[in-house]
Amino acid sequence: MTEKDLYHDIRPHFDHDVNSVLSDLSKKPEFQALCNYFYPEVSMGDLKQRFGTIHSADDFKKKFVYGGINNVINREGINISMHGLEKLEKGKPYLYVSNHRDILLDTVLLNYILAKYDRKLCQIAVGSNLLNIPWVSDLVRINKSFIVHRNVPTRQLYDYSNRLSSYIRSVITGKNESVWIAQREGRSKDGNDQTQVSVLKMFAMSSAEDVYENLKELNIVPVAFSYEYDPSDIMKAIETHEARTQQAKNKPATELKDMIGGVLEKNTKVHVGIGKPMNSFLDELPVEGNKNNLFKAFAQKIDEEIHQNFMLWEHNYIAYDLKSGEAKMAHKYTQRAKEEFVHYLEQRTSSYSDPQAILSSLIDIYANPVINRLHDKQEQNSY
Repeated sequence: MTEKDLYHDIRPHFDHDVNSVLSDLSKKPEFQALCNYFYPEVSMGDLKQRFGTIHSADDFKKKFVYGGINNVINREGINISMHGLEKLEKGKPYLYVSNHRDILLDTVLLNYILAKYDRKLCQIAVGSNLLNIPWVSDLVRINKSFIVHRNVPTRQLYDYSNRLSSYIRSVITGKNESVWIAQREGRSKDGNDQTQVSVLKMFAMSSAEDVYENLKELNIVPVAFSYEYDPSDIMKAIETHEARTQQAKNKPATELKDMIGGVLEKNTKVHVGIGKPMNSFLDELPVEGNKNNLFKAFAQKIDEEIHQNFMLWEHNYIAYDLKSGEAKMAHKYTQRAKEEFVHYLEQRTSSYSDPQAILSSLIDIYANPVINRLHDKQEQNSY
């Protein structure tokens, strides 16, 4: 069976389809608005001429995406920092498993950094719940994204998961390309970054090798995205509050707004922390033992790498003290920073009917990374 037959509903568009798909996209008002945001000084007519020279996903990234991101970074004064790239071998494909804060920014910024330092770019896993609108699906698929279907019927779940696993493995071992996927389904709504064991089990489904060699073949690397201000913090806080009070509803239009809204938010500081490749850890695990326990230990180690490589900002320490009602982290921030952050929180929540409940969820988003860091250190000290 050909790749087209086997992966047709999940794979990115083939390069020979990119030009015609982009031509259709350029007629959509929503896509034109995105173009104007990236390139406000360039007319749509000029951009359409540029699109005529784009004939592959790599062309699209180089001639449109990264130039547009550069424009936004310079215009908004975004400060992007990173560490850990020296841990990776040039020319080697990796499976980047990361926490997930923003639908578009996380992956765009990772590929932006990889491109800047001449590293292999990633194919991106995108949840199908975000692709209810066809033009959005086309946009991500010409940007080398593949689809992770949500809400697969139980009777079809094993076969679908095996096919997804097979696709990821084929990209890394067959095409020699890297892949990015979130550590769990969807974004973290409360800042509590924890890896789903089921995601790791899915990775392992597509190989007959023993689980150690199977996972080592994928070259898994944890990645931590840290935003000084989470681009969609108030939306996440509201969703968490609605879930707690059983008011949550399926709102695809809101998800689309979330997807584009993250790009439009002004972020002054963003940090990308790359953890240690996990193959060395797999070598340390006992050969014998329960596979479920192995996967749990592996998930815990990925979590630790993400927590330790997460950049903690002053806001995180302030939120931790606000949540605890104490001042244990007061040495990590200034009084002025605390006053500014409290004012920010009040501004974000004041227009809602139950601002205190929303405020509590908002504080969690910023406090939980500190809680996770401290918890990991306690666990390590207990050994």
